[in-house]
Amino acid sequence: MKLQSLGYAFHSKNCFLLKLRQMSILFNCPLELNTFSATNTTPAAFTEDDDLSIAPEDIYSFILSESLDGSSKAKSNPNIEAGQGLPTFIFRSPDFSLIDISTIDFVLITNHNHMLGLPFLTEYLGFKGKIFATEPVVEFGRQLMEELVHYFGSLPSGKGRTYQDKIFSPITHTSRELSSERWRPIYNLKDVKLCIDKIQQVRYREQMVIYDTLKVAAYSAGYSLGSSNWQIEAGYEKIAFLSTSSKYESLHPSSFDDGVLKDADVVVVSDLRKSGEREGAANDGMVEKMLNKVCGNVARTLQRSGNVLFPVSTTGIVFDLIGSLREHLASMGIEIGTQTSRSVPFYMISPVANKSLQYSNICGEWMQSTHQDLIYVPEAPLPHGELMASQNMRPFPSVDAAILGSDFREPCVVFTGDWRGLRQGPVDWFWKMWGDKKTNTCVLIDYHTLLTTLPHALRMNIVHSPIDIRLSFADVREKITQLDRPPQFVLVPREQDEDSVMLDETETKEIVRKEWIEDRTGTTWKLYDDGEVVEIDVNRGWERVVISEKLAESIRSSLVTSNFDILNASMIAPVAGVLSIHNNRYELHPVTTPQYLQALELNKQRSLWGNNIKVERVLQELGKRGVQLSSVQVNCNSATQAVTLVLPVDMHAQIEFQPREHTTVVKARDEDRFDLALGRVSVCSMLIDGLRVIDVNARKVEDALNKPKRLMGFDEMT
Repeated sequence: MKLQSLGYAFHSKNCFLLKLRQMSILFNCPLELNTFSATNTTPAAFTEDDDLSIAPEDIYSFILSESLDGSSKAKSNPNIEAGQGLPTFIFRSPDFSLIDISTIDFVLITNHNHMLGLPFLTEYLGFKGKIFATEPVVEFGRQLMEELVHYFGSLPSGKGRTYQDKIFSPITHTSRELSSERWRPIYNLKDVKLCIDKIQQVRYREQMVIYDTLKVAAYSAGYSLGSSNWQIEAGYEKIAFLSTSSKYESLHPSSFDDGVLKDADVVVVSDLRKSGEREGAANDGMVEKMLNKVCGNVARTLQRSGNVLFPVSTTGIVFDLIGSLREHLASMGIEIGTQTSRSVPFYMISPVANKSLQYSNICGEWMQSTHQDLIYVPEAPLPHGELMASQNMRPFPSVDAAILGSDFREPCVVFTGDWRGLRQGPVDWFWKMWGDKKTNTCVLIDYHTLLTTLPHALRMNIVHSPIDIRLSFADVREKITQLDRPPQFVLVPREQDEDSVMLDETETKEIVRKEWIEDRTGTTWKLYDDGEVVEIDVNRGWERVVISEKLAESIRSSLVTSNFDILNASMIAPVAGVLSIHNNRYELHPVTTPQYLQALELNKQRSLWGNNIKVERVLQELGKRGVQLSSVQVNCNSATQAVTLVLPVDMHAQIEFQPREHTTVVKARDEDRFDLALGRVSVCSMLIDGLRVIDVNARKVEDALNKPKRLMGFDEMT
């Protein structure tokens, strides 16, 4: 098993390529949302971790030059010369430069935020495999893609392929560097539609068999509607993949399903809350405290007749935030709506605002049980459903539609649905409109948002209160230690430094190359880096084998009892065949080749005599001395554990091994056969603890016992 973390320096480690059983599985295809523009060539969220090999201004210059079809067009068209109609924002997808896309068998998506790069994979890089995701993830992912195209796409649908192809074609030194970095303009709406049509929707715990080899199932991650963790089963190997997850049970999404970790041999963890952001596990009280802090700032702003701006995604935590705000404002005597002069309306401004708000209220089956119960009553599962029905919360597709409408009034609370660029769309307009007044407040609750992206001239109050409900390393370790059978390996991102993975004082801490940690459960913890290939050797002792139909027809079982207890009897049947392996599928077929028949006859009942060394070696010796093993009948007595070898019919003899009495009995009909059988067995004298010879004629037995010369070296007999 090999696992490679793809990408450069994403905000979270959430894209992987897993190679298992000669198959390649891609987990997620995210999109780095740092942007460049003609007026601002510095990344909006540029950090020292971003490994740019060329300067941002060179990247934009390349986009500008490669988008022009010759210098003559630039001179003849003043709009192009001014940069109008050209892509002014570029993005970065995972690093597929060293991967043959045609070798990827299928893609598993865990979260709507982790699929924004899929159109690049399916429409530009030629991926033809299967893609699996839950229904809400597909729908919310499509909405976010459409929002990206609306905000950052400069060309109409279907007309962006020319400059896209240029970016994918390294024709100059600069373009080669750019291609290796995978910075590119956003896709178009046609690409989004074609990509979404290729995704197969699944349900939680729905087990899918892929290529007759792998079993794949999605489990609730507890982070957002439809967010999933995946379990892959290949034979007796189980790999659990934990992406963005939460164990906070008071929010609307379905709870984290621990079943994904059951009997897992390897657990791959990504997108954890970093050390130092908030120590300890994300408990209910801590998240409640963060929500109360946000609600308190909103209430104080509205009491001084100020406006509140939330640059937040149109899906996810915003649904719970709206409900918390409604309850808190009601307790403060502030009414939501437009009924009176003291009422405060809620607005969500985004091209997908109405779709997101409406769709979320029909996803009751993907929510907590308390929300699911509301499906069967005339009440919306989420609070914003009631607010929208009473017109107290209004969605608008754009700022123009909101401002030009007669229903927009201040003071108000606005959710812009744009937390990425912070320099594009309605958030930029509201900053210019409300930014000069100290009575207004901008609340940043997304943990990805950096304060360095804010305009320096803002005078409005900035409240940075990130609500991060992701699992921490402590949460993951707690769940691992609670398992009945802990996994052999757990892989966590390198950003979890050594201090964040400290073990208890009573445990032994062993760090190999500052990466491997062995704890008291026997689990090995591995820290991985971006681009690193991690090889895992899973110790497995079993493999699943299918018996062919023809071989199954030839199986004959026999009844085995203990002390003639029929009620607790077992049916046992020896099976022998030729093992064939094709596409990681193991199948037993009947043996038809003559040279294999004798070897199979030797081993066909080995499991019945419990790998008795004496029996096996006596059979080998008999074979060497001319006895056809195919004509030797092996009988086993499960009660006495005795094994009887009935020699060929022409010998009229048998050998009985009695392990409990530590004796071996040879029976023969006449003296000649007796001598032959005894002589054949005597070659194994060093393997037999005791030898007792029985004949139908007691006198001949006594004579035999008095004549050691017949025993070919036996000194003592019983």
